[in-house]
Amino acid sequence: MTNDTEWTPYPDDNLLGITDKDEINALEAKGLAEAELFVFGLDTDELLTTNLILTIHKIAFGGLYDWAGQWRIVDVRVGQLEPPPPNQV
Repeated sequence: MTNDTEWTPYPDDNLLGITDKDEINALEAKGLAEAELFVFGLDTDELLTTNLILTIHKIAFGGLYDWAGQWRIVDVRVGQLEPPPPNQV
């Protein structure tokens, strides 16, 4: 299986200045695992709100990116995926 993920290796793209794709992937995976543990720790009657979703996103990606847990204000590309523009989210 090939990894055709598009990414930018610029140190300004993340808070830690990492340029190694594998290191970024490992840190993102760690953050996602932490977010998953957070979700598993929620009460079963916890309401799914936009603030909760932003909190989960911040836990998952806040160690690497300053945009984590915030509403998008620019168009982005995630690998080969082009999410909808911010005004449609």
